Amino acid sequence: MPIGQAKFGLLGGVADPGKLELIETQTASGIGAVEFTDIKEDIYNVHFMTVSLTESTSALVTRISNNGGTSFISSGYQYAGQYGNVSGTFGEDKGTSKTVFVEGGSGGSGLAKNQYVYMYNLGDSTKYSFSTSHHFSEHPSLGHYMAFYSSVYTTAEINNAIQVGATSITGSVSLYGIAES
Repeated sequence: MPIGQAKFGLLGGVADPGKLELIETQTASGIGAVEFTDIKEDIYNVHFMTVSLTESTSALVTRISNNGGTSFISSGYQYAGQYGNVSGTFGEDKGTSKTVFVEGGSGGSGLAKNQYVYMYNLGDSTKYSFSTSHHFSEHPSLGHYMAFYSSVYTTAEINNAIQVGATSITGSVSLYGIAES
């Protein structure tokens, strides 16, 4: 087989880097949060999460844990983002004292919310955990609303569980690992 085919992974047994591997999907129906306590942080350096909610009655928040999900960290996050809505309101949001790793906009009864999040270094005790995210949601007074955010948890430690929730959520949340080799 020519060397060019090997570069493109056409040989049997060649690794497929960048492949999404489903860790778990959870479905919520009127509950406060879903928790992923086996995120395989020892296998994946990058995690990808999709959130597809038909309803969220308050701001959607994501927190991480350093004790397998016994508790979730509510301080020590820094963030920056841009947001906008269909009425032409745009702005930035930033801070060095956030209580959540990822925020996904406000909500209200019957309002949908969709989000994707990349999370990096959760299993590396020598690096900060950080995320990039994009969400699109319906807002009670602003109409359709979207935002892009980046955040960092400023303690280098292993983070081994993820919680996603609001006052009440209905829909599904999927967590994937991205294979590196």
